[in-house]
Amino acid sequence: MAPALKWAEPGVRTGSGANGVAKLSNFIDDPQMSTQPTEQTFRIIAMVAVVMLIVALFEMPYGYYTFLRLAVMTAALLGAFHAFKMINAPFWVVTMGLVALLFNPVIPVHLTRDIWAIIDVAVASVFLGYLFILRRQPR
Repeated sequence: MAPALKWAEPGVRTGSGANGVAKLSNFIDDPQMSTQPTEQTFRIIAMVAVVMLIVALFEMPYGYYTFLRLAVMTAALLGAFHAFKMINAPFWVVTMGLVALLFNPVIPVHLTRDIWAIIDVAVASVFLGYLFILRRQPR
């Protein structure tokens, strides 16, 4: 059984003792514990957005479309951030930014159901295209 993690008082750096207590500074300085979204995390979020966009083509309750706006906007903002920070691709930054603006739930864009169906398919294609480009990027 793994030893339980014990936290030190604020501002106190603890050492790794014989009882297996980890140093708090190890968790703060650990590059694996980064707060930036990883590429794999973005891929998962983007695929969830794609599935939600496809499901939106069917008759769903109004609340689903509100949640869809929030989910797609979040995925697009993460995609824009990733394109800017990780792969330096201005085209994808602008594209994902426009998707985020279109799907923002704060100031909603009101269109007919038929137009939204076309937009949903187009945006799902944009996400899939971006994921395809990411897959081909050298690591």
